Amino acid sequence: MKQFNAGDYVAVLHEAIAGTVIHSDKIKTKIKDQHGFEREYKNELLVIAKAEDQYRLIDDPHDKDSVRIKPKSKPKKVSISQNIPLEIDLHFEALKNNLSFTDPNQILQKQMTACKSFIKKALDKKAKKIVLIHGKGEGILKAEIHLYLNKMKTEMAIKLSYHDAPYTDYGVGGATEVVFG
Repeated sequence: MKQFNAGDYVAVLHEAIAGTVIHSDKIKTKIKDQHGFEREYKNELLVIAKAEDQYRLIDDPHDKDSVRIKPKSKPKKVSISQNIPLEIDLHFEALKNNLSFTDPNQILQKQMTACKSFIKKALDKKAKKIVLIHGKGEGILKAEIHLYLNKMKTEMAIKLSYHDAPYTDYGVGGATEVVFG
């Protein structure tokens, strides 16, 4: 069994919850989540994560979509067209604009609008690879994203392939990696 150390930043698999470890033993870990609540989970449901401030925005800082790029260990000047995985978190809470509506259809529509806009920007910048973080949940958003990607391949003749993003970075089934070209 894995055990975490106090101060580790962890994410809960299949949930839009992350936080700092307060206490951990061989079976359970208590965290303080991003909203200040204390929660306890079995260790098998947690993975080490990066805090939001460890990501670097790459787009217009006034753009409200959560566009992030994974930081490299050595900072380099790199063009966006190189094989750098760009990612967007499509969890509704992460989009951070207009949280006033709670209708599931409106939420899904907002998530898909953000997804389509992000994909368009990635194509405009000639990105080779992107990651769409949709979470596991009931799989509705993931299914809609895959339908849209299939439509891009068939109707728009865009060369792309997609698959589940690496488990070590995003959990099982929590994100889709798209490769262009």
